[in-house]
Amino acid sequence: MWQHKNAFGNGEDFYIRGEGGQRQFKGSIGLRVPDVVWQDFTLSTIASITKAETKAYEGHIYNYYLGLDHKIDDKSTYGIGIEAELSDLKKTHRVNRYFGGLPVYYLYDTSNDRINPYKGWRARIDIAPYMGDFVHHRPMIKASLFSTQYWRLIKKDKFIIATWERVGQVGGIPFSDIPLNRRWYGGGSGSVRGYGYQKLSKPDVFRNPLGGKSIIEGGIEPRWRVTEKIGVSVFFEAGAVSERQVPGLKSKELMCGFGIGGKYYTDIGPIRVDLAFPTKRRKVAGKSYDSPFQFYISLGQAF
Repeated sequence: MWQHKNAFGNGEDFYIRGEGGQRQFKGSIGLRVPDVVWQDFTLSTIASITKAETKAYEGHIYNYYLGLDHKIDDKSTYGIGIEAELSDLKKTHRVNRYFGGLPVYYLYDTSNDRINPYKGWRARIDIAPYMGDFVHHRPMIKASLFSTQYWRLIKKDKFIIATWERVGQVGGIPFSDIPLNRRWYGGGSGSVRGYGYQKLSKPDVFRNPLGGKSIIEGGIEPRWRVTEKIGVSVFFEAGAVSERQVPGLKSKELMCGFGIGGKYYTDIGPIRVDLAFPTKRRKVAGKSYDSPFQFYISLGQAF
């Protein structure tokens, strides 16, 4: 990543970023301009190209976003923008899609730290209507709520219990018409860690994640800071992805995972290592679909 935090002499943040791994790579160019017209209003513009080679789809995604964020106070921020996307993706066959939308979000954050929070809570609501080349010429509406809570049981961050929840849905159009990269998948870091990336949703007959119209997830993670530098945690997470409007929590769609984690605390945040296991390993065509464990390493807490 290359970044200039005073690009034009008035605190403008200009950056060129590349991120990704074996499954996909995303390159983006962005500019954030603070105090546009009014104080505490920030103009953001981002152009990105993503090359994806995931189990669910492969191809290219071209996206442009222009938005305005307003920080109401130390806890509340909202934003509204316009977005345009063109994609060329393949699953069983190649499909070109184009659509535009008006994404809106609201964030409420009372947590004490972005990278290593140990008290407070966060909640973010995202709603985005899209119009484009959908079969029935109706708008697609994607909405989600993501929330985290941090319960401090011993002073500072010696022992806390962290919890998280996510619900999401895509409405307005049938499941078959939802662009592949806009479906819910689940699994991997930031989701139910016992299952691989995009693998929380059920597989199709070709052993590829099918994705879903709706998702519900949640987890709990007790964290113990053993010494100034070393910490450990255990976690349990569960979630379901469905082609229906609401996932079935008593059906085969519900997947659970658990695991253990280790942390090494640095000045910029904890370096985290997690080992996660699924409680249920599915089979497709007589072969195991889910791996016996998942391994993660990253900077910062899981949520």
